[in-house]
Amino acid sequence: MTSNTQPAGPLIEAPATALRSADVLELFAAVENHDHRHPLSERKWLDLDSGYRHGSFGIAARQNAALVGYAHVWHGSSAGRNDWSLEVVVHPALRPGELTAQLIDGAVQACRSRDGGVVRAWFAGPTAENEALVRGRGFAPSRDLHELRRPLPMDEATELPPTARLRTFEPGADDAAWLELNNSAFRAHPEQGLWTEDDLLTRMQQPWFDPGGLLLLEEGGRLVGSCWTKRHGHEGIGEIYVVGVDPREHGRRLGRALTIAGLDSLWRRGATVGMLYCDAGNDVAMHLYTKLGFTMHLLHRSYALDLDG
Repeated sequence: MTSNTQPAGPLIEAPATALRSADVLELFAAVENHDHRHPLSERKWLDLDSGYRHGSFGIAARQNAALVGYAHVWHGSSAGRNDWSLEVVVHPALRPGELTAQLIDGAVQACRSRDGGVVRAWFAGPTAENEALVRGRGFAPSRDLHELRRPLPMDEATELPPTARLRTFEPGADDAAWLELNNSAFRAHPEQGLWTEDDLLTRMQQPWFDPGGLLLLEEGGRLVGSCWTKRHGHEGIGEIYVVGVDPREHGRRLGRALTIAGLDSLWRRGATVGMLYCDAGNDVAMHLYTKLGFTMHLLHRSYALDLDG
């Protein structure tokens, strides 16, 4: 593949079946080897892997029949309007170039034809080139997500209330209670809130899922918090995937204790680096993670375009 060459032919909105094939895996492997991270965020990857759900779709770019670029558009809603989340994957040999712009334009046009709404384009490690590209199309910075890391082990013990018990998740028996806790803790969160049983089961079916890595904190026979951890398949990385605390228990430092317990669990299962994601605007959480020794590894930024404005 020649650097900076452009794909022949127009961008094509691909049906789900056309993107569940070897060429997707080949493109994603090339990008992951170059960028050292998965090309799509988890929610969009699971959506693609399941063949798209709830109005999501993909845009494909091909060169000599090979898939060289892909845009995934996840469909959500906010205040009764479409809320589209967009991520673009471009083969390293075609960077920099016009392909990213073509994929964004194709996605925006498709969203406009689907009754408009807001499009949010996400970039991991946004560059000046990408910022100029989206700003020139009317996008404005919308949300920053910090990817934080710290070495393991931690030199700090978990301190739990004497009346609390920490145990691991039991699939089937704990599903409903965990979902109730999660949706209460993340009621207004754009990714983690309003999970269904299907959302939980989809993740429990992933190769990385380990019920021993999902810690539950009980008190008086009631689930009051949890820390779900996730081992990555490379670089010794272990992720604090979801930390949730019953809102009625805020102020008791349970989130801090659960995070430390999760990091300890990851280290005992072979991780040498702990990582997590945190909204830049969540001052309380950012303060906690900074005190626990986390530092910035990568910035993830979204830019929003109101198609109805």
